[in-house]
Amino acid sequence: MGMTDSKEAVVDSELRVIGAKGLRVIDASIMPRIPVGNINAPTIMIAERGADLIKEYWDSVEASKAEKYFLKFR
Repeated sequence: MGMTDSKEAVVDSELRVIGAKGLRVIDASIMPRIPVGNINAPTIMIAERGADLIKEYWDSVEASKAEKYFLKFR
């Protein structure tokens, strides 16, 4: 995970795969450094964040579609 201009980064801060459209990676493989202890908690945190990002995206898309739909009838 890193900045989009980084040569080592595969996903950006919103867990989207750099260079691919419509693809996110939401698992432990995005960690730049593996923690020394158990990776269960950090992996769950990544999954929760990924779920929130996806819900935010679809909420904005649905709101945009609804707005366009209702503007048609004005």
